[in-house]
Amino acid sequence: MSAYDLAGDRAALPSEQILAGERLPGLELVARELAVRVVRGGRVREGRDPLDVLDRILDVVRRNDPALRIINLTGGEPTLHPRLTEIVGMCHAAGIHRVTISTHGLTFINNEGLLDELAALRARIVLSFNSFDEAVNYRMVGARAAGGKLKVLESLARHDVDTTLIP
Repeated sequence: MSAYDLAGDRAALPSEQILAGERLPGLELVARELAVRVVRGGRVREGRDPLDVLDRILDVVRRNDPALRIINLTGGEPTLHPRLTEIVGMCHAAGIHRVTISTHGLTFINNEGLLDELAALRARIVLSFNSFDEAVNYRMVGARAAGGKLKVLESLARHDVDTTLIP
């Protein structure tokens, strides 16, 4: 899977290759820099709105991967992106069969409205879940997050959102 930062400056696969039409079996969109730039009112290189760049990327994906299987939105933390639902909607409108969002999920504890919107968009959540044991979580990630993650799982189930757990 290729990674592409929508801001265009931290791409594992350079934006020029993506926009030039390199064959892409899957595409991972990294929202970290886009979030910072949108919040600050900035623009990506060449003065375009980041979602215009996403639209161009989706055109390339449509041309080069007719099966349009999956796009995985990662970050930083993609659930903090102010235009996440718009991004997911654009991917679905482009015909992408599955849009996944890799997340710690803790944003959903205080923002079930976002979860409602993502459920309506049929987004799939890839939830980082290290352990039920708080001591293990603390050693792995420096936080005691199991309680919060269990609340997130309950919310995901309540909203009937397809979910995959990863360590």
